[in-house]
Amino acid sequence: MIRHPAAALLAGVISHIPLDETPHRDYRTPLQAIVDLAATAAVLAFLRWYLGHQQRADLWPALLWGAVGGILPDLEVAIGYFFHQRQFFPTHNGLLPHPQLQSGRFGIWTQVIVVILDLLFFVVAVATRG
Repeated sequence: MIRHPAAALLAGVISHIPLDETPHRDYRTPLQAIVDLAATAAVLAFLRWYLGHQQRADLWPALLWGAVGGILPDLEVAIGYFFHQRQFFPTHNGLLPHPQLQSGRFGIWTQVIVVILDLLFFVVAVATRG
């Protein structure tokens, strides 16, 4: 488990690549982005509570910065909606594949499944390392 916030930030950015390469559906409207951010905030609030409950609050800074790193590449997409600028992240500029699913429900479920698996892995890792 990564414990240093800077390393977690970098790992979060790098982890965005395989997630973008997993077939999914990106948001089409600002409301969808707001709902996604609200869900992310709820998951982070749960994890903050969980770490406190497990007396592992020392892991919170790395977890938070890892989450920021994971979201950061999509910030350029959000900014691009308003300023129509060139994208730099490899899955956003075409350097690496970024498959899109046309079915909104299935595309969202691929992301939900990944988040659930990540949460299970994290909860088990924290609980077993006491």
